[in-house]
Amino acid sequence: MTKTNRMEMFEVKDNKMVIPSDRLTISAELAARIIHRNASNVRLGLQNGLFNWGVALERAKNEWTYFVYTCQFLEAFRIPYEVVLVENKEETL
Repeated sequence: MTKTNRMEMFEVKDNKMVIPSDRLTISAELAARIIHRNASNVRLGLQNGLFNWGVALERAKNEWTYFVYTCQFLEAFRIPYEVVLVENKEETL
């Protein structure tokens, strides 16, 4: 049985989150929603290097970009998942 989970971010199949291979990073906000925490706390933790499942890069003074690695994040919280290969669309030069 296939259904969409309560946050409508990934498909859930056989009690596993189905992660498309083209979505191997998620936003800090989405990560916070998954673990029911405040996004500010997730961003601060990433900025201070407290988590092994993501990074924060300072682009300019007080301007940050966040990368949460989906598979590492799900493993850290013991959330079962499977990655499904998504074929690339035809590339143009």
